[in-house]
Amino acid sequence: MRPFLSMFRLSWPVQSLLICAAFLVVAIWVVGDYGSGIDEIGQRLGANRNLAFIVGDTDRLGRFGAEHDRYYGIAFELPLLLLELGLEWEDLRHIYLMRHLVTHGFFL
Repeated sequence: MRPFLSMFRLSWPVQSLLICAAFLVVAIWVVGDYGSGIDEIGQRLGANRNLAFIVGDTDRLGRFGAEHDRYYGIAFELPLLLLELGLEWEDLRHIYLMRHLVTHGFFL
C-alpha cells in the first residue's frame, strides 16, 4: 500500500494551489446565491465619492466627509469601482456579484 500512496503524494505548493482552485470553482458555482451585506452600498458610494474627490468633480462629490457617513478605505474599493466603470456595468446585481468574486479571489 505504501508505494501506491507515494505515487499520489504532492508537494505543499501543489496542494495549496489545488485547494485554492477548488475554493474558486465552488465560489463561481454558488455566486448566484450570494446576498448583499448591509454596508456594501456605503462602500461603493464611498469609493465613488473618493474618485470624485481625486478627479475634482465637485458636482458628483456630494456630502464628502459628513459625520454620519462611514469612511471606507479606497485601497481596495477604488480598484473595484474602476473595474466596474471600465466594464461599463449598470446592473447592480452584476456589480455586487463581481465585487464578491474579486473579494473572494483576493482572499484566496
